[in-house]
Amino acid sequence: MAFLILGYSQTITMSKLSLALSLVYWCLLKGIFLIFQVYKR
Repeated sequence: MAFLILGYSQTITMSKLSLALSLVYWCLLKGIFLIFQVYKR
């Protein structure tokens, strides 16, 4: 039972980590796109 709870909390941590990583990746893409638009003008 304790092992199941441990695995579940680990899964939650991993999903939070992947969510944070995707958020950072999206912000980077947005920033690069904005910089690209500024340089194109």
